[in-house]
Amino acid sequence: MAKLTVTIDSENPYVKVESIHSGITAVKSVTVDEFCTSMAQNVHIGGFQSGILPPGCISLTANRDSVQFLLLCGFNRCDITYHDTVYRNFPLPCLVVGAKMDSSGRLSGFRLGVIANELPAPNTQMYHYPFSNVSEDGGLCVGSNTFHGYDSLWKLRTLPHRLLSIPNNDDQYSEKNSQLNLPYRALLEHLKDKDTSYYYEKVLIPNGKTLKDFI
Repeated sequence: MAKLTVTIDSENPYVKVESIHSGITAVKSVTVDEFCTSMAQNVHIGGFQSGILPPGCISLTANRDSVQFLLLCGFNRCDITYHDTVYRNFPLPCLVVGAKMDSSGRLSGFRLGVIANELPAPNTQMYHYPFSNVSEDGGLCVGSNTFHGYDSLWKLRTLPHRLLSIPNNDDQYSEKNSQLNLPYRALLEHLKDKDTSYYYEKVLIPNGKTLKDFI
């Protein structure tokens, strides 16, 4: 077939398909459903090869220009910084981090969320993030930090630790996001010798969303 022309008219319930082969023109009208079925059966769209995924990758959405992903942090202690104070081996609730990776290996659109202490599932309960730098919808502010060089998904395995090592300030901190209703430094001092289970008993407040909603 040398040429195929498809005409779609919003005022016409049929799709006009005109083909030219060896100088002979053939015209056919088909329903929209017939046209869509034919396209689905005959047009091949190349697949996406992820390579080796990083540990804890629980969601992945790929399109032509970028990949969106969500990772389970997979650890319950980490060194964190608040202004000039470093809290070594600070206890954490169960966290998930997400971002978008473009074709150049640059990351953007960072997100951070708290989930129930269980095997992640679509209906897993989400909680308000009790600390700072995270908006109500889960957007994570990374300041002036840049994230380049992620030319494979496997390299994302270090991302959760890297994100949590960004110094905390008081931006977007709200006492109402935890049951304790403490100023930020007082909250950190109170939690530094606790464990993960304490968050779910005394600290976290459900935000009415599930992991499926967050994804």
